[in-house]
Amino acid sequence: MNHSFSDLTCQERAGQKGYETKTCTSTMDLAWDLFGQGRFPEYAFIRAETQTQGRGQFGREWVSDPGNLFVTLRLPDSAESLDTLLPLAIARCVVGALGDLHIPARIKWPNDIMMDASKVGGILIEQKAGVIMAGIGLNISFAPENSPKENFFHITSGCLKESGVNLEPSQMWGLILKNIRYHIPGMMREPSKIAKDTEALLAFKGESVVLEDAGENDGPARILGIDQQGRLIIETIKGIRSIGQGRICPRVV
Repeated sequence: MNHSFSDLTCQERAGQKGYETKTCTSTMDLAWDLFGQGRFPEYAFIRAETQTQGRGQFGREWVSDPGNLFVTLRLPDSAESLDTLLPLAIARCVVGALGDLHIPARIKWPNDIMMDASKVGGILIEQKAGVIMAGIGLNISFAPENSPKENFFHITSGCLKESGVNLEPSQMWGLILKNIRYHIPGMMREPSKIAKDTEALLAFKGESVVLEDAGENDGPARILGIDQQGRLIIETIKGIRSIGQGRICPRVV
């Protein structure tokens, strides 16, 4: 997909390249375009004020209101070793940045950020020929309505402003990027720590939920934890098992 680069600005600090734009289809698409032009090295990022076709897991629409954070970061190629742990690794860094602001966020497997009972952010990992892009969306000032495809019992949206956070998206991104640059090298050296750290922050652990998009495991389940490959450990009427895909929904009683 081709983009107009007329309003694209670039800054380079300490060897790290960062781009900003007012609007684009999605920062993920723009990141791949920049990479194709040889302009997007490891740890380069692109941040947009708005997106017209932002997307999340399973290609679902990601509503992109101004005032929220929309960014894609190219991870080091060596992060490929983290494989299925990558979404959790980035989510852990985002939660760490929020913790620096005294916001007790949690991780909803496999790639969402929660604050209290609301979803405030999400992670999207895309890999092509060993190149890894991490898309990060975070509701800072506004809590957009869920996608029309969402069912009524799914988790509602929230935003950081509800907890008194009044940072600009660029400031919030600075905190997140600092956490990623600090923690990712250690995670690559000790991948087993990702599962342990994630489990300590896991939303709905020990609770009964409903699973969707989980194949034969769709339906009621109890969340037990995270295994070493980043899969969700669940208990159903069929017993205890680990699953690599699916979506967690609150169980309506």
